[in-house]
Amino acid sequence: MRRHHFLAAAAALGVAALVPIATVLGDDSGPGSRVESATALTTTFTYQGRLTDGGSPANGTYDLRFILYDAETGGSQVGSTITRDDVAVANGLFSVELDFGAAAFRGDARWLEIAVRPGSSTGAYTVLSPRQPVSPAPYALFAAEAGTVKVPLTVTGTSAAPGGIIEVTQQGAGAAIRAAAATGTGGTFSGQVALEVDGPLKVSGASPFAFQHTVDLAGGDATTCPSTGNAVSYITNPQVFGKPNLLVFVTPENISSGGLTAPVAVTYQATAPPGCSALAGAWALYTADGSNLADGQVFNILVISK
Repeated sequence: MRRHHFLAAAAALGVAALVPIATVLGDDSGPGSRVESATALTTTFTYQGRLTDGGSPANGTYDLRFILYDAETGGSQVGSTITRDDVAVANGLFSVELDFGAAAFRGDARWLEIAVRPGSSTGAYTVLSPRQPVSPAPYALFAAEAGTVKVPLTVTGTSAAPGGIIEVTQQGAGAAIRAAAATGTGGTFSGQVALEVDGPLKVSGASPFAFQHTVDLAGGDATTCPSTGNAVSYITNPQVFGKPNLLVFVTPENISSGGLTAPVAVTYQATAPPGCSALAGAWALYTADGSNLADGQVFNILVISK
């Protein structure tokens, strides 16, 4: 019985081609017209290596097993185990496609353990030593995960609704986009702007912090309380009710039709007005001069959470 003594030489790593080229059919702009179609970066990369069997360059088919580790010896496995059966080896050279997933390469060092057995065998693998260090080429996959964003960041382009130039999908309970205050010697820097919007600002979504409030002076949906009269309308929308630590901006939708004679303001109603216990925790909208609000008057409400 032939004994197999395997040895893997240093292997070369490289990212597979990501921009396929297609010939355009039916185009009279000239022969050989080509169009380049950019595709999304995948997490697959090409591994090329040299295998010897019994001291000579291997030839034939071999089964290969690949395990990624976070250390040259010992350590923990990263990603799943990959097997490639009946890999063609010619003059000791082989090439395979590997994909350990997007989370495998996060900027930390990685080593690849390779194990081999003859392609005609279903027995145990022979683990080759030492593990092969992963060269920087697959770390281009880290860019797809956007480990950090280089600043300043300027984004330009054109997008059609409902898309956007930058789209952020929130997962979890944290803030999707957060601007932390910068600090320095002597305290917080002054004169800084965390967010500047040059153009329209729209708030939308299933539970947007922007809504309309309509004054109702009578009926089961009345927004007023007899003890405070028609000069105060209480906002009980769940976006603001029971939440004192908010910034609430109010603008009337149509001043002339509403009959307003003075500016309006809002304040949090921590305690209920007499005779209206359900209004404890509502925001009170009122006129600055105490004049009455008009029935049906509509106000646009924008809320910013603390």
